[in-house]
Amino acid sequence: MQSEFIRQSSVCHGCRRCFNYCPAFPTLFKLTDSKGVKALTLNDLYDVASECFHCNMCYVNCPFTPPNELNMDFPHLLEWGWLLLRREKGIPLKERLYEMLDMVNLARPIAPAMVNFLESPDAPKLKVAPKSFKSTFKRVKVDNPVGKVVLFPTCLVDNFFVELGNDLVDVYSRLGIQVELGDFVCCGAPMLDAGDADSLKRNAEKNYSKILKYINEGYDVVSPIPTCTLMLTKEYQYVLDKEPVKVYDAMEYLMKLKKEGKIKWTTRFL
Repeated sequence: MQSEFIRQSSVCHGCRRCFNYCPAFPTLFKLTDSKGVKALTLNDLYDVASECFHCNMCYVNCPFTPPNELNMDFPHLLEWGWLLLRREKGIPLKERLYEMLDMVNLARPIAPAMVNFLESPDAPKLKVAPKSFKSTFKRVKVDNPVGKVVLFPTCLVDNFFVELGNDLVDVYSRLGIQVELGDFVCCGAPMLDAGDADSLKRNAEKNYSKILKYINEGYDVVSPIPTCTLMLTKEYQYVLDKEPVKVYDAMEYLMKLKKEGKIKWTTRFL
């Protein structure tokens, strides 16, 4: 990992196209300018990785990603560095609690107090929904549906923004799309942020097999939260070393059906 960090950093050092994307790159260039690329260590990798928030914009912007012979993938190098760091140094208790979103339903009565305790005093307060989306989901039967989807509700919708899930079901149903509720666990983004490689892989394996199952049964899988969609469609192939699976963003799926001529709407269709 250290040698690959040196190799990719030498390319970044000479390019600097992403210098203003996030704090990771100023940190990297400060190191390469002061000590030279060949002197970079794993501790330097950890310092740079701690500044990355996994947006992948540097990958999108990089002119040297595959099929370029330089084979650059700096954001995933930082992800592996971060996971290695946390495996060696341990995960702080606060961040352990942050990743336990699958447990919110079991601790719902005390969850609001826990969330407020974990947040900084000046941070916006995230309100925990009194009931989960999964427990209040009402299946709407659609005759002759133009599409059949299984909803990946995400932890955010299930625990915090239940109304978003209800609105999605309402809109899809009115457009003739049959919505079923999928049996999933957290996508793993909180585990990646915390650096918990074992929990990340465990959740990825569960969700990956369920997604394949639903697709084989003739359903499309839809997620209403872009971060979760990114995890499911992009990150799982790296976490599991398997072929990527297709999960649609909620609006992406509507545009797909519209382009296929299966649905149409106006601004007043509701």
